Amino acid sequence: MLKNLLRAAAVGGLLMATQTAHAAVTVVVGPAPGQSSAVYTPGGSNNTATFNFNGFSGNNAPVIPGLTSTLALKLLGVTYGATSTFYSFEYVLTNTSSNGVTSRASVFGFNSNPDLKKAFYVSGPFDKIGSGNLSNGNNPLEFCIKNSTGNGNGGANNCAGGNNGGPTNGNSFTGSFDLEYAGVVNSIDLTDFGVRYQSIEGVTGVESGIGRPIMSGIVPEPATWAMMILGFGLIGGALRSRKAQAVRVTYA
Repeated sequence: MLKNLLRAAAVGGLLMATQTAHAAVTVVVGPAPGQSSAVYTPGGSNNTATFNFNGFSGNNAPVIPGLTSTLALKLLGVTYGATSTFYSFEYVLTNTSSNGVTSRASVFGFNSNPDLKKAFYVSGPFDKIGSGNLSNGNNPLEFCIKNSTGNGNGGANNCAGGNNGGPTNGNSFTGSFDLEYAGVVNSIDLTDFGVRYQSIEGVTGVESGIGRPIMSGIVPEPATWAMMILGFGLIGGALRSRKAQAVRVTYA
């Protein structure tokens, strides 16, 4: 607790500006596995990127039906400091595995452009930040987060996972973290999203695996939904009025 308070105080001492609360998020999937991305630009109204992951035992292995998960990554704010820019995120990682398959979604991570200066743990059950390859795949990640140090290759500073931790079927982990970038950074591109599954049961010969995004989307704010619905109504009304005028006949 004391360590977290001291770290928060140190970061707070660098801050110079009010936090920006919203962002415009552009989400891209593909064209090849591992090439999905989410671009966050402060100042917009959509601030959440959602990725749905498949699951397979390793590179070039077939997809396992029922081994799935979902990650929602929400930008909470951007703060500009004396020498750095801080992007604050909330995550919700949900294990959606089904079809007789059970698992733990033990790690998720991504790469970043520009490169990270540092990542800070803020809250939630995933309290270990690392970098490196996800096990079961040759895909090094600049950032990953988990809640277990594990044994052997599941140490605290890599993305291999561990012997426990991570949401099981139908459960979610929610928390937050900060990403620090050198200088003034007005937009970030998070790429190569990946998740690791462990304790897999219901699949012959498979105990762990990884997942890649198969679908993605943007979750608008409630106010944005309201504006969209109002806009659709106005457009519909205008079209009906125009159609009525087009068929009106005047007799002299």
